[in-house]
Amino acid sequence: MHTNFPKHRLLFLLLVCCTSCKKLLQVDPSGEVVTGQIVFSNDSSARAAVTGLYIKMMSNPAFLFNGGMSIFTSRSSDEITSASMSRDEQQFANNNLTPDNEIISSNFWMHSYAVIYAANSCLENLANSSSVSVSRRKQLMGEARFIRAFSYYYLAQLFGEVPLLTTTRLEDNIKPRRAPVTAIYQLVREDLKQAYTDLPLEGPNTIPNKLATAAMLARLHCSLQDWQQAETFASAVIDLGQHVPTTDLVNAFLRGSPETILQFAPVGSHNSTAEGLRFLPVNYNYPPAYMLTDSLMAAFETGDRRRTAWTGSISYNDRLFYFPFKYKTKTSVSAPTEFNIVFRLPELYLLRAEARLQQGKFSGAAEDINVIRARAGLNPVTTSLSRSELLSVCENEFRVELFTEW
Repeated sequence: MHTNFPKHRLLFLLLVCCTSCKKLLQVDPSGEVVTGQIVFSNDSSARAAVTGLYIKMMSNPAFLFNGGMSIFTSRSSDEITSASMSRDEQQFANNNLTPDNEIISSNFWMHSYAVIYAANSCLENLANSSSVSVSRRKQLMGEARFIRAFSYYYLAQLFGEVPLLTTTRLEDNIKPRRAPVTAIYQLVREDLKQAYTDLPLEGPNTIPNKLATAAMLARLHCSLQDWQQAETFASAVIDLGQHVPTTDLVNAFLRGSPETILQFAPVGSHNSTAEGLRFLPVNYNYPPAYMLTDSLMAAFETGDRRRTAWTGSISYNDRLFYFPFKYKTKTSVSAPTEFNIVFRLPELYLLRAEARLQQGKFSGAAEDINVIRARAGLNPVTTSLSRSELLSVCENEFRVELFTEW
């Protein structure tokens, strides 16, 4: 939970900014994101340029936006363990990150600012282009704002104060200073609210739309403990009924799942998610590379269908090892059947439950929690529980529903 649950209140906020700001000079527009007025000369080329943002985000199966948050922060929050002797990865497990950690430097920090630079470039060029139609410009600027806000949200969650860059001007990018966290969240809020206005309600869930933006706003306002706004935006997604919690838990992470609000398509040759590639074992004769912790497995109540559907096991030397099994495909030669899921509807029920609990709306909170418990085959909770007991149930539902996700 956002009040005290380590999955959502990540453990990086005390980490000193781990790379010198001069490294931002190395952030250039990649060949995947074509910039310049000549590229924004019509609707089709502008669409291709913004599509490059998603390619950049998904270009490596350990980058922040493509598995990095699921893999490395799950080690810090005691959801998974690994036999890996990688010094940098062990630092996540020990909650003892140092400024020279290459995962933080390359996979998190540099990658995030490369995406932000590309988003800024798209916003500038779209704003200055008279050749892109008004409707297409509005849509694409909404997507770019969403991606910039998404990037800065996680930078603030991970590092606290970070450089706040909103242009591609060289003089602004050479020696940027860290901005207060309040300023970063202000930009995130402004970008998301504008995107919420500009983006359509309908459309494929592989790019941000109005519902994905509302989900992000619910996540943001829970982090800021603005409970009323968190409830409002979570309700905007839930009450519309466009997405529903699936009862088919085994297939909940397939690309056609009715509860998926936003997902990003794989771009690598393996045709699978980063989580599937990293979490699923190469074969079943040896322990998996990443194992679910005993404390995580103990968090499942007896009869919880999520434990059966979303965890796998390997027996080795008379010991049972459990691994994350939400995604079922490690690699594939055919078209991917699983995309990297960013938002699922159950998270919105739990965010709204938390927001309602914090406002003293115990009956509504219990109803939201019970939607998630019912699909898991668990008995409902009642409002006879105390506030602290309901908070504890909600916290555990966050853990067993969203383990190893972001």
